[in-house]
Amino acid sequence: IGNANATPTGYYMPKYIPETILSSNHGGTAYRLWTIIRYAEILLNYAEALNEVSFDANKSEICDMLDLVRHRAGITGNVADRDDLNSQEAMRNFIHKERTVEFAFEEHRPWDVRRWNCAKEALGRPIYGITVASDGTITRKVAQERVFEDRMYLYPIPEGEVWKTSIENNPGW
Repeated sequence: IGNANATPTGYYMPKYIPETILSSNHGGTAYRLWTIIRYAEILLNYAEALNEVSFDANKSEICDMLDLVRHRAGITGNVADRDDLNSQEAMRNFIHKERTVEFAFEEHRPWDVRRWNCAKEALGRPIYGITVASDGTITRKVAQERVFEDRMYLYPIPEGEVWKTSIENNPGW
């Protein structure tokens, strides 16, 4: 029959949903605290900026920032002890993966991949989901086709602003 409020992928994410809403006997109202910025974001932004400025001069501090994030999550070991993070490019990839994991389902990824200039590859591909049959059989499916064009790195300037100011619109718009 279908449900207009159902997810097209078949997956649901309870992150940031209060436990009272998930219980069967809640009163119909619950408050949700929206997080604007987290301490982990400040640390990872700083580590990313230090890496882009100068990996060699800042490696120790970059590792310290990453360790603060990882240790808060209960991950043991130190980033500085890793043998595979000896270049700016390797550290950049590591920071990108850390951000992807740390901010999963927090709406950071579309902005991160735009900033990293890899949105065409990351966002321009199909979204996959599952279908669960009545007998419990699970089938993988394409839930939605996605397209990302180069012009999507920048939003268009609204027509009204272009007319008022004669400003040139962003490329491709």
